[in-house]
Amino acid sequence: MTDKTILHTHSSWELLSHEDFSQLLHQVISVLEQEDASYRPASCCGAPGGLVDLVEKQPAVPTMIVPDLHGRGDFLKNILEFTPNLAAYFPQLTAQKALSVKELLEAGFMNLVCVGDGLHSELHRERWLLALEEYEAGNLLGEALTKEMTEGLGLMTLVMKCKLAFPRYFHFLKGNHENIMNHWGKGDRPFKKFAKEGEMSRDFVQHYYGDDILYLYSHFEQLLPLLVQAPRCLISHSEPASYFSRQEVIDALTDSAGQVVHGLTWTRNDESQEGAVASMLQEFLPQYYGEGKTSCLYFGGHRTIGETYRLRQDGLFVQFHNPRRQQVAFVPVHRSFDFDSDFIQLGN
Repeated sequence: MTDKTILHTHSSWELLSHEDFSQLLHQVISVLEQEDASYRPASCCGAPGGLVDLVEKQPAVPTMIVPDLHGRGDFLKNILEFTPNLAAYFPQLTAQKALSVKELLEAGFMNLVCVGDGLHSELHRERWLLALEEYEAGNLLGEALTKEMTEGLGLMTLVMKCKLAFPRYFHFLKGNHENIMNHWGKGDRPFKKFAKEGEMSRDFVQHYYGDDILYLYSHFEQLLPLLVQAPRCLISHSEPASYFSRQEVIDALTDSAGQVVHGLTWTRNDESQEGAVASMLQEFLPQYYGEGKTSCLYFGGHRTIGETYRLRQDGLFVQFHNPRRQQVAFVPVHRSFDFDSDFIQLGN
């Protein structure tokens, strides 16, 4: 697979064949299992840890943060094609021609971090209800669910290709929807909202592809990191339920109790321990924390909002998952985050 295949355009998302999906899953699992300890420290068991540390990478580069995707493959494609303002984020590159996000990733000039939640559209409630009718009638591969899963797995195919192409600079975090088995344990919980999304998605993959693909996809999910530490920002799927130390995050994926996994993926509004974000920013980003209140921030998605962003934890936690907007947060290295200009709208 070459980088050029990442933005291969087609009129609609299509499900990969069993052979192609199996090959892709094996490739991305191999990359995740062998990530360089210089940016992904190994856990106490020697397995890939739950933390991605991009602070020590030199030279430091800005970080674009993508909220919950939920089947929005066009959103991720638009991000890769987007051309940022070089003067605002890359003052050292202003003499160069305009560069797309994809080109900047290829050159190692930026990080791209997705907060997770690849499957389960939040914009197609009626389709989920139709899919549920088909499912409960015994049609596990019905038209509505097939369309939903085609979009969701199509997005995740693009996510995996990005990870293969830019392993040091592209990171997709585990969200609470990264649970294809729909099981309860190790921090995961079954999911349903409009229908029986978790159960239906599991059964679709099992019946369309088979147990081998279901297992491989679950293994891929279990290898995803939980927290990114980047210049001027921390990033996880949800607001942290409580303070978690660096070592606790690194060891989280091998902890059978799953306290950290649950605490970084499932936290509801007002469930987080007061002061947890400030304590984590102070531990993980001490070189920025002392500069001023907005010199470093903690970003997450998970809970939907209707505006551009909401501030929690005394203004230090930035919640910015609006499912009806294609928006990203772009965190510069050379200055503090600007709430007026650093949220970028890409489309409808």
